[in-house]
Amino acid sequence: GNSNRRRRGRGGRGERAGGPVSEEGQGQNIRPPSGQHQDKRPRTVTARPTNPAAAAAAGDPGRTAQFSDARFSELPVAAATLQSIDEEFQYETMSLVQVKAIPTCLTGADVLVKAKTGTGKTLAFLIPALERLSAIPPAQRRGNVSALVLSPTRELAQQIADEGARLLKFHSDFRIQVMYGGTNVNR
Repeated sequence: GNSNRRRRGRGGRGERAGGPVSEEGQGQNIRPPSGQHQDKRPRTVTARPTNPAAAAAAGDPGRTAQFSDARFSELPVAAATLQSIDEEFQYETMSLVQVKAIPTCLTGADVLVKAKTGTGKTLAFLIPALERLSAIPPAQRRGNVSALVLSPTRELAQQIADEGARLLKFHSDFRIQVMYGGTNVNR
């Protein structure tokens, strides 16, 4: 999980992300593949803190820029998903990448997300995948691979599976299988 995430019961509200959204610069980029927008051009969205100097003075400008005030409880997702987010992850608010990616992914649109480690990308794609699959009757899913997540490393594959297992804790009709292969580099 993300150790920087604001969690329930830790006192205070934590750092507030806030701030304007611009079309240029550095930060968390979410870019749907071409063809997803009416103008057919990829769109890059970058989130920045309102006052970068204040964020830097607080000790960690990158951390401050990652969070929003949007709550997971406001998402149009299954009660079991919200229960997992609340009880397993103990998250209340979403990161900026989650605020921008989850609603778009819930519509079925494809997105490309580029963001730093620890910004919530894994849940940003797992939550919409789970919700879209939940709309398919179990009998139609049975015996088929419902979702395939590719990872560049075994370690990341296992981390994704662990996050997925926590997200699925209160969903009884899904399971996760981690598979990886490769060749011996010493051969």
